[in-house]
Amino acid sequence: MPDSVVPLKYCHGTLSLVAKQIKASYDLRHVAKGQGATGLEGLTIWTIGYSGRSKRAFLALLKDYGIEILVDVRHFPTSKNPDFKREAMETWLPENGIRYVWLGDLLGGFRRGGYERYMGTPAFREGIEKLIELAKQGRTCIMCMERNPKYCHRRHIAAYLESMGVRIVHILGFRSADIRSFR
Repeated sequence: MPDSVVPLKYCHGTLSLVAKQIKASYDLRHVAKGQGATGLEGLTIWTIGYSGRSKRAFLALLKDYGIEILVDVRHFPTSKNPDFKREAMETWLPENGIRYVWLGDLLGGFRRGGYERYMGTPAFREGIEKLIELAKQGRTCIMCMERNPKYCHRRHIAAYLESMGVRIVHILGFRSADIRSFR
């Protein structure tokens, strides 16, 4: 196994080695700046999948949660639904007041050797650091195709972030029952 790959084991209540390394890196940088222990206290990142949703329903969900930045974590940012192709989203999201960022090159799924193994690489750590910096700029949501995070690589990203102290909210439906007409 290459030196840059650290095998990860997920156990309940146990931080992965790489998450500890990134957390320690943040600890040192933020303590030096006079900030809290990690600088991640109170940080929330949302996750969402677009499968089976119309553009209108998807946008209504993002607005319902006050999302300001949508981070696309699809390795291949295309879709059978033309509204969810990268090129289209780069247009219609900003038109609706939401910044679009593609980080699929660093955080996208479908990795040789599996996603959990990929999480031990410097590229993954770079992607996590970029995601955290974006989340500090505004209400940030990571997006992939699969609606249920249980069946998507977002679950790995979410668990990793949670191990660093970031609060994760999976958007599965509307917060308020009044908005059901957008489905």
